[in-house]
Amino acid sequence: MGSFALRLEQPSQVITQSYLRYRYGFSADYWERYPVKVNSVSAAEIQAVAQKYLTAERAQIVAVGDAARIRPALDKLGKVEA
Repeated sequence: MGSFALRLEQPSQVITQSYLRYRYGFSADYWERYPVKVNSVSAAEIQAVAQKYLTAERAQIVAVGDAARIRPALDKLGKVEA
């Protein structure tokens, strides 16, 4: 949340946030309430959502580099597509 205020330093960033509020139909005070709402989420709630949606079966790893050098390490993780 420490960076949230920094996203409102430039006029273009304020316009972007205003557009998002309009585009998604957020209330006029959405951005004022946003930090409090984000900070009210507990670590346990985040963990529960992560366990539900971030599964090993759905994970993908993207690696960039010399294929001959990194492939042996990647092969240990599962199927490798070049």
